[in-house]
Amino acid sequence: MKKIIVLAAAIVLISAPIAISEGYKDTQGYKDYLKLPDGYKSPAMEEVYKKGYEAEQKIKKSPCSKGGTIQEFLDKKAMIPAVEDLGWVTAPSQKDYYVERLLLSGKQKLSYRWKVNQYGKITPLNGKAMGLTPGWFK
Repeated sequence: MKKIIVLAAAIVLISAPIAISEGYKDTQGYKDYLKLPDGYKSPAMEEVYKKGYEAEQKIKKSPCSKGGTIQEFLDKKAMIPAVEDLGWVTAPSQKDYYVERLLLSGKQKLSYRWKVNQYGKITPLNGKAMGLTPGWFK
């Protein structure tokens, strides 16, 4: 019985990265990309969507200094009636990706911005992101 459980756990751990990396195909940006004429598509562009998705997931699933994950904290903040959720934005730059969560509180734009480098290291880029990222000054 223990061997079956260990084997099942190993299969889940091995298949998890595949499931995460294939998730980019469900995003609206990728769906829009698929609608482009074939001349605009390339394996390099597909890789940009995949890496951008992985960078965004890395931020979302990171622990939050206020408890839970960064996504859980920001989703709770977005549920406040006076706050409008403008969503997540991910943009490539050289070998890095910039990931930002935008909220609107009245007329004030709340921006939480991070950089994920090619090795997966997360660096908060503004005070709001620093306050949520463990190990950075608050």
